Amino acid sequence: MGILIPVNEVEEGMILDEPVVNRFGQVLLNKGTSLSLRHKKVFLTWNIKSVSIKSDDANRSLDLSPEQLEISEKRIKQRVYWVPRNLIEKDLYKSAIILNARIIFNEEPKIKINF
Repeated sequence: MGILIPVNEVEEGMILDEPVVNRFGQVLLNKGTSLSLRHKKVFLTWNIKSVSIKSDDANRSLDLSPEQLEISEKRIKQRVYWVPRNLIEKDLYKSAIILNARIIFNEEPKIKINF
């Protein structure tokens, strides 16, 4: 799982975790592409606001077992009647599942979340 960053924070050598798609559904760059400053200009030209980048921080979700993530997702689905439609929404949904799992299984300090 990658992290979503604004295009203005893209640095040379970052690796895409998801394909970059324009508003017409055309793939501009494939997953796994190593980014350059030229790519940043392409994103700005196509009005791409953010991209999903591979990150070591994103691998923290691997501390949780698939079963724990499944339990968390079931609890989220009981409270939220929404299906993510784009990369930003998918990233938000994944983040909610991971945060909820860490709270349930005491892997993070307890914080209050009101649903």
